[in-house]
Amino acid sequence: MVIMDAKRICSDLKRQIEDGHIKRANVHSVFNRAINLMYNHKIISILNDEEMMGPMTIVVDNKKLKELHIRQNDEVRFNEEKINFSNSEEVIFLQNCEPFNLSPNFSYTKDSVKNILSKLDTMEDTLYKLGNLDGIGSCIFNTSICKRKDRVLDEYSKFILPRIKIFLDACRDVDIQRISRITNQIIGFGPGLTPSTDDFLLGVIISFIYLDKHFDLKMERFNRALVEDIENKTTLLSENLLYWAAKGKVGLPIKNVILSILSKNNEAKLKDNLKNLLKVGGTSGTDISCGIYVAFKIIVENGGVL
Repeated sequence: MVIMDAKRICSDLKRQIEDGHIKRANVHSVFNRAINLMYNHKIISILNDEEMMGPMTIVVDNKKLKELHIRQNDEVRFNEEKINFSNSEEVIFLQNCEPFNLSPNFSYTKDSVKNILSKLDTMEDTLYKLGNLDGIGSCIFNTSICKRKDRVLDEYSKFILPRIKIFLDACRDVDIQRISRITNQIIGFGPGLTPSTDDFLLGVIISFIYLDKHFDLKMERFNRALVEDIENKTTLLSENLLYWAAKGKVGLPIKNVILSILSKNNEAKLKDNLKNLLKVGGTSGTDISCGIYVAFKIIVENGGVL
């Protein structure tokens, strides 16, 4: 038996466990840095790194999760005090863990449009130099959004680029029907538990939520169109992350990048936060950052109006 202590827990997850809404789950997948559990078509992630904290996650004090005797489909039981893995007898105690809240933070001092545009130039430069552009990034650097347009496209990028361009045009035109239609044509494209286009969409969705509030754009219908028909169109983990993003709840590295663009922070702070986000996953951090960059460029270059 391996006994672990939870260090941090998402407040939404803590509340659902305490209210008895989550009593049982099954192991969905096991990795070195994460164990994903599935219940009622939803995902809970057990992580060993606080930098990865996001919706419905728990951070534990074990650095080698894949070495545990936890296997796919194992049954998991929850109560207020602990999480039991039935087959392997591993236990995670919850009593002393600290909850964290991922609700959107709109309490900041707004920066000027001029300064935000300058930060976006810094963001483009950092993405180009430090980002892993093997995902959606090479496509973005071959659109009119970016000043740089000299990235070489692989076959994956050549296939998806025309759809990405249609998506960007639909966003600029605030064409809700076209947004919904093209989102369904790009979602789920790419390898991994969170495909590149989904990570990109997540960045767009959460950015529009903050931009909506910042500039009072009244984009509720627009945001709904991005996620209204995604069920069973992509991986379960990715679908869940997009679901929570549509509610304004994303991992702290994502939130930090957005707030450092919108608030009165210097560009060095943006660079530091962006570098932290770029470390996430293989291409995920870069793909999310590209989504943030694109959404901001579309809105802010238009003076914060639609």
